[in-house]
Amino acid sequence: MIFRRLYDYLWIILLPLSIVWAGTMWLRRRLCGQKPYRSKIPIICVGNLHSGGSGKTPLVLAISEKFTSRNPAILSRGYGGSAAKSSKVVDRGAPNGSVCYGDEPWMMANLSSFSIFVGKNRVASIQGIEKTASTLAVLDDGFQYLKLAKDVHLVAINVERSIKEDSYCLPWGELREPWSSLRYASAVVLTGARDSGCWREWEEFVKESSGEIPVFKAYLSQVGLWQGTEGYQRPDGESMIGFCGIADSKNFTQSLAALKSVTFVKAFRDHHSYNVTDVKWLIEKAQELKATALVTTDKDYFKTQHLFERMGARLVSLRIRYDIDENFWYFLKERIERH
Repeated sequence: MIFRRLYDYLWIILLPLSIVWAGTMWLRRRLCGQKPYRSKIPIICVGNLHSGGSGKTPLVLAISEKFTSRNPAILSRGYGGSAAKSSKVVDRGAPNGSVCYGDEPWMMANLSSFSIFVGKNRVASIQGIEKTASTLAVLDDGFQYLKLAKDVHLVAINVERSIKEDSYCLPWGELREPWSSLRYASAVVLTGARDSGCWREWEEFVKESSGEIPVFKAYLSQVGLWQGTEGYQRPDGESMIGFCGIADSKNFTQSLAALKSVTFVKAFRDHHSYNVTDVKWLIEKAQELKATALVTTDKDYFKTQHLFERMGARLVSLRIRYDIDENFWYFLKERIERH
């Protein structure tokens, strides 16, 4: 009861801080982005306004795969990785690479053959890319990084978010900066399940907030079950349990619901650092529910697979990709060619 009362009055402190945050970000846009570094190669930036859970990383991979002929390189901050302090290229042979480079860069490295650069200093990373054969850079989570000029600013928005509830900046809400910042975007990419009832509402809201910038739709689709780079043929009647450690688990749990005999048991926090205790608990839960396999996201698979393998448990991932209208690719191609 006491905690409930404290929560009811928490807005008195956090709402003013949220207003200060919004004002600071508004001012930062005007003072810190005056002379950004302009690269010799085109840069596509995939960012967001919400703090996580917008589907940026799958979009980065989709864009890179579409422009494979340009030998694209991917830039990531490397959140949570020890290599984030300096600009490095992901070494696919590194042991426990998710700890070194961050779970999202490590996942992208395992799912593609592109060069993955990590580091907080994106200018240093892009200067390193300029020395390679890459003729395109795709920046993961860089809409708020103002020291680097981009040719395309894409803002990803998960349509499962609530417009009313997500209208405040941190720390009261989950916005990194106010909705007015959409005016700096080249386009908005709405992401989510095709059968979601929120598409029209979000499309109208974005147009009201940003004017006439293009709005594209990226529909989630299942690629199937995988074990790393190999497709997984599920035995008839196999029972599974599911878990994940991502910012917004709703889309993943909805996708699991389309599979038979799968029970979702745990949503860890985003970028969760799994340990032996976590893995043992999940394996015991599988045994309790008479499940012979565990299923998770690609990001969680590549950071935990070695632990499950060591304990003799079968782990697979449910791979999800985007179906995007051709107009989106025409838009990107035209912007790249401008460079």
